[in-house]
Amino acid sequence: MEIKEVNIENIAQYCIENVFGTTTDKSGFVHLDFGKDIDSYQFRGIMVDLKKELSKYTTKTIQ
Repeated sequence: MEIKEVNIENIAQYCIENVFGTTTDKSGFVHLDFGKDIDSYQFRGIMVDLKKELSKYTTKTIQ
């Protein structure tokens, strides 16, 4: 998935649909391409925000 706009909720939803599947139709992983114009601090911030957003999903489904 090539990321043109960083929208954490949309990225998380894409990941949920393609990673946390209930069938074996899909590979179970995603590749996120943020391009070359991103530094390590921006990348880390995105990954932390994505982790927080995915945690919302996993805590909802576990309870």
